[in-house]
Amino acid sequence: MPAAGTINADKFVGPDRDLTPLITSLDLSQPRRLRLGIGVYHLVAGTEIGNLHLEGQGSRTVISKRGGKGPYLLKSTGKAVRLPALAKDITIGDTMVEFTNRPGCDVGDLLFFTDPKAGGFSLARPLYREGFSCLVERIQGRRVWLSSRAVASLERRRVHIARIDPTEPSIENLAIASGTSGALHVKYSRDVYLKNVSVEAAAPIGIYLDRNFDFRVINTTIENRGSGSGSDYGLAIGNSQNGHVTDGKFFGRRHGISVGGSDFPDSMPNRDIVIQKAAIANDKKSLVHAADLHGNCEGIRYRDCDISGGASLSGRDNGYYSCRISALASGVCVVGAEVLGGKMTVQECALTTAVDPSKTYRGIIDFGGNSIAIGPHTTVPCRIEVVGSEVIATNQSRKGRVLEVRNRGASVPIDVLVHSCIVKSNGLGSFLSLRNHGRREWSGKVSVDEVISNFPLAEVSGHSK
Repeated sequence: MPAAGTINADKFVGPDRDLTPLITSLDLSQPRRLRLGIGVYHLVAGTEIGNLHLEGQGSRTVISKRGGKGPYLLKSTGKAVRLPALAKDITIGDTMVEFTNRPGCDVGDLLFFTDPKAGGFSLARPLYREGFSCLVERIQGRRVWLSSRAVASLERRRVHIARIDPTEPSIENLAIASGTSGALHVKYSRDVYLKNVSVEAAAPIGIYLDRNFDFRVINTTIENRGSGSGSDYGLAIGNSQNGHVTDGKFFGRRHGISVGGSDFPDSMPNRDIVIQKAAIANDKKSLVHAADLHGNCEGIRYRDCDISGGASLSGRDNGYYSCRISALASGVCVVGAEVLGGKMTVQECALTTAVDPSKTYRGIIDFGGNSIAIGPHTTVPCRIEVVGSEVIATNQSRKGRVLEVRNRGASVPIDVLVHSCIVKSNGLGSFLSLRNHGRREWSGKVSVDEVISNFPLAEVSGHSK
């Protein structure tokens, strides 16, 4: 085993440049830095990198798959350790929790609080469970003070508490050619750092950040041609909190970036993630959107991104800001789906489409034209805001509308605000179309003002209040 400190890979690999024996010989429970030279290295799929810091020399450093059957070429996997039960329920805003026994954690540890009840966060899907993660700030006896306020109320009889013994991997300045395997799966990890990484794959997922806390993805490029599966994502972020994706290019056959997750008892919502200055695209023949948000998302922001192939807006309190969004094949630019509630925002964006979405009963921004975007699963009062945005739409018809909102069974108010928008088109019927299925009037406040159009355009059609 090489001595501690920075390891120069070329001193230890053989003529075949296979990294597998070297990496598997390392103690990966502690941070180690492995520096790669210029050229192509090989790895067996499923190689665990733990807390390894992989550093290359830029695009001329390539890690290529050689054999193995793992779904990912590289993986970094932490551990979840179950802690004792709570003595009291958790209420939103709490900063202290009390255990029935000694808590089994230390200051600085990462804790997961999750409710395994199906649909606890959103009824849109059973796998959308409630929960949150945070750090331990102070301990006194059976009491533990948290680094941030609880963002969810959880019953002590149901809540599962786990101490996460995380890995903290980083990868910088290299390319990964992973073939039919994904490049990287990072699970139960903290402070993940990916910078100047380039991935080429034909797999269900290029890179998967799975139940992570505080991650950074900087100037990373993923080109995932996909496997013909129901995933085929470039970057997948699942059940993770506190993250930033900055710069880079992300292509997946179906979704360039997807924020969602998997079906596990500790699958908490995604929260407080910013994706900015990224180029996101997909294959339009997939008939889905390039930038994806599932219904288990809260506080997710796409900022200043170039999105080719449409974007979805789901969950609670999510939005697109200063983005340039071109339509998916149906002509829709923003797809509402699995709306829980809160504020759903399209602000200072430029939307372009050359296909008339009204042919499939949709709007250019569409909340339920031919789907149940807003329905019984929408249990939190909702406010849809389209502000300061420009819409450029060609090949449209007088049946068309910029914003289609249909309430298909929600009993909470659905407010709609349209303000200071510009529409350039050959013709549309209205900016906003409202339909309240089962009622004769709209159940919420509606405001449309300062809409500038190059043709006569009705402000509101359908059910207005």
